[in-house]
Amino acid sequence: VGSDNLPSCPDDIDAAVATLFPASREAAVSIDARALSNDTGHSLIRTFLGGDENKAWHDIVVNAIRASPRSAAPGVSGMRASWLHQMANDKDSGNLIPIIAQWVEGLLRGGDADLLRTVRLVLIPKPDNRGLRPLGVGECVANVAKRIAHGVLLTTAEPALAAGGQWISTKGGTHGVASVLSHAHARGASLLAVDVRNAFNCVDRSAVAAAADRVSPACAPFV
Repeated sequence: VGSDNLPSCPDDIDAAVATLFPASREAAVSIDARALSNDTGHSLIRTFLGGDENKAWHDIVVNAIRASPRSAAPGVSGMRASWLHQMANDKDSGNLIPIIAQWVEGLLRGGDADLLRTVRLVLIPKPDNRGLRPLGVGECVANVAKRIAHGVLLTTAEPALAAGGQWISTKGGTHGVASVLSHAHARGASLLAVDVRNAFNCVDRSAVAAAADRVSPACAPFV
């Protein structure tokens, strides 16, 4: 746990963890690697992306690395995303990419689940001494695996979201929502904007996990 020139007492840290991870007091979810792999031993997510061939999978991992923030802070281990970027862009690092790709796939097959849940917790003071804002920084390799899983989940969930009128992941979706609201207002409808306070902690996580399991069972354990 770190903070910028701010002494932290155990109560501060405990409150920050409870804010960032409301389910942290619950038992960790066990991930069965057999349920996340196909008959060839590859991860279901890798197969979904058409990465059964090694070269194709390596390209998928390299693209995920390049899409991640280069300047992201390091996790608990101290390993930096910028190092992965250098490996992904350096022609002399060709021998390292297969190792990183294998590591990422191992995570997507349920290996070392604790690494996916491990973050370096930074406490940032809120204005006017209104407490601390927690920021969790995950391990860079685990973040690459999560980015790939997130992409698959968005792809598989998009039809369900669009069918329910939720255009979060639809390209230009915000413009569509604005157009619908504009037409409704022009016809005399009243519009009400609702801002839910602390919405992050108000989400029913069991409902989210159940919905993810319906649209993408291979991604559900990572939600």
